[in-house]
Amino acid sequence: MPPNFFEDVYQLEQTIFGDAHVALLGTLNVLCHLAEAKQNHNGLIGYRERQLTVTEKLYGKDDFRTGDAARAATDTKQRAELTPNQQAQMVKADELGARALEAYQSGNYTAGIAVITEQGNLRKQILGKQHPSYANKLNNLARLYHSMGDYPRAEPLFR
Repeated sequence: MPPNFFEDVYQLEQTIFGDAHVALLGTLNVLCHLAEAKQNHNGLIGYRERQLTVTEKLYGKDDFRTGDAARAATDTKQRAELTPNQQAQMVKADELGARALEAYQSGNYTAGIAVITEQGNLRKQILGKQHPSYANKLNNLARLYHSMGDYPRAEPLFR
């Protein structure tokens, strides 16, 4: 597949459908994944910004999908500014997320708690405790405690 294949697809879709069509979002999503896999931060930022523009045109400024696209664009810019060591730590946190999901799905909640706690601590250290990604890890931890019936530990994390 030529290096610019999906860029060409995007341009063709834009010519056929115009600047606001759901097909554009699908192609941009593929371009985002490819840029992320290549650690092409500048390319990824551009694709996220295009996703935001198309999403806003399709659904309006107040739609939750536009909010999600805006958060993804902001998060991408923040990640691009991380040091190489911080980027490596974020990769480790992402890998821990996969292990936590495996533990949860297999019913091994105790192992899941340890993994999510480590993942959350990495995200908090790198992104800060106000970042939505860290809040999401607290929510995941609360859900694990809830699944175990440990409601006193789950409740404060849900808040």
